Amino acid sequence: MPDYSLHLADGFRWRYSSTPDRSGWLEQFADTLTLPSEASVSASASHASHIHICSPAETDQQLASLWGDARPVSFELGPLQVYTLRGATDRLFVTPDSGDRHQWLMSMWYSLYPLYPALLKQGHLPVHGGLAEWNGRGVLFAAPGGTGKSTTLSRLPESWRTICDDETWLVPTDAGLRAHPLPTWSDLVLRKKNGRWPSTTSLPLQHVVFLRQAEHVSVRRLDHAETAALLNQSVEQILRRAWAVLVPPDLAAVKARMFELAEARARSLSGILLDLNLHDPFADKLQDFILAANA
Repeated sequence: MPDYSLHLADGFRWRYSSTPDRSGWLEQFADTLTLPSEASVSASASHASHIHICSPAETDQQLASLWGDARPVSFELGPLQVYTLRGATDRLFVTPDSGDRHQWLMSMWYSLYPLYPALLKQGHLPVHGGLAEWNGRGVLFAAPGGTGKSTTLSRLPESWRTICDDETWLVPTDAGLRAHPLPTWSDLVLRKKNGRWPSTTSLPLQHVVFLRQAEHVSVRRLDHAETAALLNQSVEQILRRAWAVLVPPDLAAVKARMFELAEARARSLSGILLDLNLHDPFADKLQDFILAANA
């Protein structure tokens, strides 16, 4: 039974393994995120942590195997039970017994929440935004829910390739900022759609487009402060999901770290404000603006 790797552009990664009883859960999770087997990943990549997956009946045995007599802390994330030692990076995820597709997908969705503290510590940002590719580079589209982000991505011409429309992780590397797409879990859980997202594949990222509903289409360049503030809002929209079930011990410190990283990443990004509506074309204006910015 293979282990799987969720690895990022800077070499940071999580290793996933399961008991035989939960191989189906792990295989479905790995297929959704298009995770490669651990054996195929370069040995030079660093480990963030080891994620172990088991069933409720196997919990005591797995706890003893992982940590002996030590007493781990535990918390519930919807249908998922999480165990870890204080200060440790390894996790034990106990997934629900129910074969109900909704419960399994919810536990997969929630299983990403415990990764967010490590992302922020490493300097990565989870952003509420969709990722599209144009001319071989990534363009991030960010907006609050209900603004029309998914609709906007669906209206892009064929020269664009939409990769995800809900969550993107921004990862700084020596070669510049890279963007990793994450699943649209609401499509899988609520709308019962099928899908796969290439989460370990990244694109170079230079532009972030913030969407705003307006009567007329217009495009303008944002300054650094505006870009940082809007990027920080988009990060909070993602992390707020986790706060609802897993409040950090020092929320003020987490928010300060978020803004610090948003301000730093904004220095590597060209911030663009796109005013648009549901009727008028916008792609040509946006493309011309990006080309001018790249010149």
